[in-house]
Amino acid sequence: MANETLKERRARLTEDSSLDGVRFTKVLARETDEWLRSIIESAKGANPKKMALIATGGYGRAQLAPSSDLDLLLVHTSGRSIGKVADQLWYPIWDQGVGLDHSVRTPKEVMTVAHGDLRVALGLLDGRLIWGSESLAREVLDGVRNSWHEQWGHEWLPILEEQVTARHATHGDLADLLEPDLKESHGGLRDLNILRAVAIAFPDLDRFVDAEDLTAAEAVLLTTRVAMHRYAKRDQNRLLLQDQDEIARRVDAADADVLMRSISEAGRTIARASDTVWRRRSVWQSGRAGAAPVTVRVEPGVKLVDGEACIATDILINEDPSLPLRLAAVAAEHDAPIALESLQQLALAWPEIPTPWSADVRTAFVRLLGSGRGVIPAVEALEVFHLFTRYLPEWSYVRSYHQRNAYHRFTADRHLLEAVCFGQQLVSDTSRPDLLLLGCLFHDIGKGHPGDHTEVGIELVRVITKRMGVGDEDAHVLVQLVRHHLLLADAATRRDLDDPATIRHVAAAVGDEITLELLAGLSQADGLATGSSAWGPWKAQLVADLVGRTKLALRGHDVVVAPADHSELLNTARKGGVVVRLDGDWIAVAAPDQPRLLATITAVLTLTGLNIRSADLYAEDGIVLDRFFCVPGPRGWPEPEHLTTEIHAGLSGERDFDALIKSRSDSYQQKRASAGDIATSVAVVPAASDRATVLELRTRDAIGLLSRVAQVFASAGIDVRAARLSTVGDVAIDTFYVTSEQRDLSEERADEIASRLSDALS
Repeated sequence: MANETLKERRARLTEDSSLDGVRFTKVLARETDEWLRSIIESAKGANPKKMALIATGGYGRAQLAPSSDLDLLLVHTSGRSIGKVADQLWYPIWDQGVGLDHSVRTPKEVMTVAHGDLRVALGLLDGRLIWGSESLAREVLDGVRNSWHEQWGHEWLPILEEQVTARHATHGDLADLLEPDLKESHGGLRDLNILRAVAIAFPDLDRFVDAEDLTAAEAVLLTTRVAMHRYAKRDQNRLLLQDQDEIARRVDAADADVLMRSISEAGRTIARASDTVWRRRSVWQSGRAGAAPVTVRVEPGVKLVDGEACIATDILINEDPSLPLRLAAVAAEHDAPIALESLQQLALAWPEIPTPWSADVRTAFVRLLGSGRGVIPAVEALEVFHLFTRYLPEWSYVRSYHQRNAYHRFTADRHLLEAVCFGQQLVSDTSRPDLLLLGCLFHDIGKGHPGDHTEVGIELVRVITKRMGVGDEDAHVLVQLVRHHLLLADAATRRDLDDPATIRHVAAAVGDEITLELLAGLSQADGLATGSSAWGPWKAQLVADLVGRTKLALRGHDVVVAPADHSELLNTARKGGVVVRLDGDWIAVAAPDQPRLLATITAVLTLTGLNIRSADLYAEDGIVLDRFFCVPGPRGWPEPEHLTTEIHAGLSGERDFDALIKSRSDSYQQKRASAGDIATSVAVVPAASDRATVLELRTRDAIGLLSRVAQVFASAGIDVRAARLSTVGDVAIDTFYVTSEQRDLSEERADEIASRLSDALS
């Protein structure tokens, strides 16, 4: 082993599965030290009395992952020959294919550069000697640490805080993200390193953080990062969705869900410490710990002390079950954190919560939910000691539960709190804001359990509402909100709103206008909390249209909408072939009926960069009118003349759109990968339409998918009357209203077409 190259050492250790994460980083650092010593000791002109090789940054902390770069400083007092010595060190490292951040400086130069460069100073705070003069290394490292403690840390503090804030905004919260960056996210390894640096300048900081908790959290992230490097065979800090199952196996986690929960908990621990430190900057920076605090009494039992929500000293904690919720509500309403000391008090002297809850507990609970975006940090603060879970034991299942699909941005608990925040913005649109907020909190409460989360959630909400003392009528409404929380969005995007059967189905499920208005608010809040792919102007418009029509149906009114008059377009097509019109977000194409017409039109729209969301198709006396609701891509809207020319070229055989679609599809890279394979399925939806057979297709999204589907229908002699297209992450969920000879399909024929379509796309 003594003669091994650095590359060989890294490879051997990387393949050694007996080395877990933290131990691996230390062993790799030790063996890297040994190899570097062998290199510099053989270098001509190397003088261990006048030179010192120092590891800085992550290498200085002995936290080397398999593909980590080396941060090295060669300090000297030896004059001109140092350049030749340095070359004899740097070139062998580069020859090993290892990244290197290097510098050669005198002690004076080190101090000058470190004073003026924050990154250099931070790296040196973690510095340690590898080879050479111990006194020279001590002069430099002690000099930097002393200067940082006495002056530099104070000078750099505002910039450091700005950088931390900007980094958090850029990389998001590690605890809540689908694909967190273990190094740069809020709650990542970088935050730990910054905390250590700040503590050198301000030793009083130690009383604000729990070093033991931070060490355990760091070990989780380091272990995961080492496994990521081993698997990816490169420097990687972002834990990708498609890698999570394999990384879980490599760190001996039961499965990816267990892995991601542990990472979330580690991220919360580090983020909480970081936030606490920066929040209390005015205390530890000024050194006024012990000085008289600024206190404002807000309400019985709760006060603000130096900007933190605290429990008053004149209240018996264990006699007021509403106190923890009121404390959190005050914190949320004043955009203030909850003091850690108060959380510790609550954990030790927890009040008994009556079953069912008393009115003051229910009021405090809803008040907290209605406090705006402050509810998120407030609930997460309570959960430091699992205090929110004491009110809502079901929360333990959604806490840090990663939904592990590209559709959701956040963990289940964060998603529910985000939905509550968006729901709070909509309370003026409903006569029961309390039920809207509770519905937002409970709609996905069944996640984290085996089975369908909606069915599980229904049973859980029945238990929860009984515990809370919610009246029977309100409890029924909340159960309905959970049962139908996807109803409006699904019906609006996957069903034909002009079909009376769609409106009848929704009206029968909803039952009354109060539930309808609450579901409308919940649908919007849920979509906004999920992400941009789940809610946008197109879906908002469709849901609003569906709600309006359903409201009329519940009042007993006729909801049949008169068809638009397209006679002019049809007449023009009779005279001149293909006609294309743009009308807002709609593209209308009229043309004589002919084979592959729909497949050609959809191929042209796709290849011009349009995302087709829905289609309505109409035929009259041999002329077909196809209307498409589209979302433009980066190239914007194409000119109608261009579309007309391309459609003509496709129908005449001048352009091979099948080949173009295949080429584009083959090179198409999904923005995100799913946690598992996506199987193609085609279901016949019974009683979904009065005038057609409804087929619902689920398959992996792909460029030209609609064109391929249209070809299958055309070859089978099936007419498409309408289509509704939606994408959930990587999954296309497309609904087609189909007929044959202007009638819906028989059960046997429908099953045959469904099977054909499934086979063609599998």
